[in-house]
Amino acid sequence: AVEALTLATLWSASKTAEGARAWWLAALATMVGVSFIPAVADVWTQADSSIRQRDHLRSRIGQGTLRQLNDLIRLCRDPDVRILTDSSFLDIQQGSRTAFGDSWLFRLLANTHRLEPTAMKRAVEEERYDWILTTNEINDVVYQNHSFGLPMSVIEAARRHYVPTTRKAGFFRYRPRGRVAP
Repeated sequence: AVEALTLATLWSASKTAEGARAWWLAALATMVGVSFIPAVADVWTQADSSIRQRDHLRSRIGQGTLRQLNDLIRLCRDPDVRILTDSSFLDIQQGSRTAFGDSWLFRLLANTHRLEPTAMKRAVEEERYDWILTTNEINDVVYQNHSFGLPMSVIEAARRHYVPTTRKAGFFRYRPRGRVAP
């Protein structure tokens, strides 16, 4: 909105200006207008992605995915089940047990040493979580670059103390090594 207002102001000022000032204002307005192109492309990409996702979720396969997601939401809401997840959406489903709420900010704060996830790491090492649910495979080296992932100190502990089970609704599920599979 601010950018559009700036563009309109510059363009309007260039129409009433004279000489070199009019030329510079028009050039500046053009540059501001051109700077909108990446933003418009991003908006277009997001809109297209939303339409594709909507269409997928309306399909038979998409309906199955939604059922699986609803199962995960119910699991997260169960007060007797301890879950650690890198998904902000699933994390907030835990209500008062929410660990961080914003996975991107949580990871940023941990990576810049403004927050130490010591208690979380200890809980993983002690296998106190019933499940770890992630949006990417934690054993994949790519996970360390995942902006929305759990801090790597927590993931390294999870790699040692949790084993993969199934993938449900796009989430990778891990259970503690020391427990029998449910």
